[in-house]
Amino acid sequence: FHISNPSQNYKYWLSGVLKFLFENYNATIDENNYLNYLENLAEKFFKRLLSKNKDKLEYDELIFLPCSFSYVIDITMLHKGTSVEHFIFNYLDYLIWKQDKNKYSYFSFSFSNSVEHFYPQKPIDGHSKLDKEDGLDNFGNLCLISLSKNAKLNNHPPISKKAYYPNEQYDSLKQHIMMERADEWTKNPKEEILNHQEEIIHKYFNPNSTTP
Repeated sequence: FHISNPSQNYKYWLSGVLKFLFENYNATIDENNYLNYLENLAEKFFKRLLSKNKDKLEYDELIFLPCSFSYVIDITMLHKGTSVEHFIFNYLDYLIWKQDKNKYSYFSFSFSNSVEHFYPQKPIDGHSKLDKEDGLDNFGNLCLISLSKNAKLNNHPPISKKAYYPNEQYDSLKQHIMMERADEWTKNPKEEILNHQEEIIHKYFNPNSTTP
């Protein structure tokens, strides 16, 4: 929550945390109940960001009001290039980490504040250029990295980007999954983008779920 919204503004999640603590201050705070509350809150925020409902609830309504509102998830909201909300990437990284904590034991959240096109918008070294119709701005081709690394690696093909991380300790876990197929991604970017986003969406985002 915090790395997605580091500024002092718009910390709606913190209101949720304080609400939980206030409602439970007379009891021993159970860490599992607290974690479950935060995970449910994160899921609500995520579904709100991908909702195509015109009258979707405000964040304070999600936190403080009994909520029986159903959100219809619009997957096309993921395919917006660098405009995709950072929270969505961080939420996904948490879901990936939770599913395989041993594999990703090195990972810790950091302020990776730049959305990168894994296959670049303006590739160097004679690599073919992708258009938006080829999936350039699709979620399957996007990940979070630091602004400095994005500036340095911006136009390099995936295989060159992988070489920049010799210890395989990547900025994000979505990026980690993409790096595992960097060779194929460099050769067949359109196919890899589609395969990756299909895997991610159906494995972690459960697009058929509509209840916040």
